[in-house]
Amino acid sequence: MKALAKDEFYSCLLSTAFASVQREHPNFLDEVNFSLLTYDGTPSHLHPAFFGSYDWHSSVHSHWTIVRLLRLDPSLPLFKEVLELLKSHFAPSNIKQELSTFSYLAEWELPYGYSWFLALVANVHKWDVEESREFLEALSIVEKPLKNLFAIMLAMLKEPDRKGMHHNTAFALILLYNYGKTVGDKKFTEIIKGSAMKFFFNDESFEDNDITYCFLSPSLCVLHLMSLILEREKFIVWASERKWQFVLELVPAKGDPSHPYRSHEIGLNFTRCWSMNHLAHFFPKEEPVFRKLAKEHYETSLPFISCGEWYSDHWLATYALMAQMSFTQNDILA
Repeated sequence: MKALAKDEFYSCLLSTAFASVQREHPNFLDEVNFSLLTYDGTPSHLHPAFFGSYDWHSSVHSHWTIVRLLRLDPSLPLFKEVLELLKSHFAPSNIKQELSTFSYLAEWELPYGYSWFLALVANVHKWDVEESREFLEALSIVEKPLKNLFAIMLAMLKEPDRKGMHHNTAFALILLYNYGKTVGDKKFTEIIKGSAMKFFFNDESFEDNDITYCFLSPSLCVLHLMSLILEREKFIVWASERKWQFVLELVPAKGDPSHPYRSHEIGLNFTRCWSMNHLAHFFPKEEPVFRKLAKEHYETSLPFISCGEWYSDHWLATYALMAQMSFTQNDILA
């Protein structure tokens, strides 16, 4: 992709996400055999709200992308068509059906997909349109059980997941913390803060080993999370006592948009960019390096946005938007 003006870039991402959430096949459900699932080959029958974008979590965060873009620029050409789509997907009957799938879905979507669902709720919470109240009421059908599920999961979790993939604990906690703060749920926010402290406060050094197939940097996720959880000065002291400086030498990954897993490494550049721009606010001495690296990572992956390869197009718009926004603002997730 060539460099685009901001409104053109947003239009491109919106078009990609809009098409993705309506595309039913290929679908993850076609490739697996769930013992608890009666599946007739029609994803929209099982998931009337989140059937597109290949898998459930990609559909959820693609809806987050759509809402975030409409909030950023209500003048985008597809605004009316997309709003009508959201009215259909977020119908109460559809969200009730989504809740009924938890018996099999939790194995795959806890914590990643479910934390993105709560991020979607937070996003809608801050959307100043007439329909947002109606959307929030419908989404609350799943929102409330999910909060209880996360409270139980985090209490039972012995060790955090530190891989750079969907089950990464720190990334989920970033989304969940932002959700709690945005909707004003102090009790839930404290649960997330307590979990972050329990799992990561005593980390002394960081390393990202094999990034093959990864779309998250485990080390940057932990640093990003703790910068949110701790007060600014406490975070700076905490970070000064730990070995994290290797992140200042990271080089962009070389992903393949046509490969089901190597395409993740395109997203890795975007999530690194997002965290690097965030962390630059805390480290004045290292800020120029963070900014330079963020730009290099962003520009390496930018050509692969909306490139026509389904393995990348069905999910990358979300992380491209997060990376792009990170250059100019800090309150990105909601």
